[in-house]
Amino acid sequence: MTQDDFRVDKDVLLEHDRLSKKQFTFRLRFPLHSTADTKILFHNVQSLAAHFTDMSHCVFYQGCDLLIFCETFLLRESESSTVFNLPDYDMKLFNYREESSWRSHGGRCIYIKNSLTDRM
Repeated sequence: MTQDDFRVDKDVLLEHDRLSKKQFTFRLRFPLHSTADTKILFHNVQSLAAHFTDMSHCVFYQGCDLLIFCETFLLRESESSTVFNLPDYDMKLFNYREESSWRSHGGRCIYIKNSLTDRM
């Protein structure tokens, strides 16, 4: 097969040219810079154990009042709340797995900043 064996539709080429010339500015507004009273972060973390160290040192996470994670893949609440403890946060774990064979999927947790409960 050679390049001559392929044909590209003219409209596809035009769209490719248009997209390659257009500048796309990607912007995120991080909670640390927000003026909202309550800052909430939701993250499909896909293994809290694999990302906990990075997350616990990130100032953007620390600037939030509520941290909500899904796909935590955590086991046993008693171990998780001590191993994955964040200073100034209370951890609530939901839908965790008791058996290690189920570790590959699921799990949710919420970290609630202590100062948030004082405001309620």
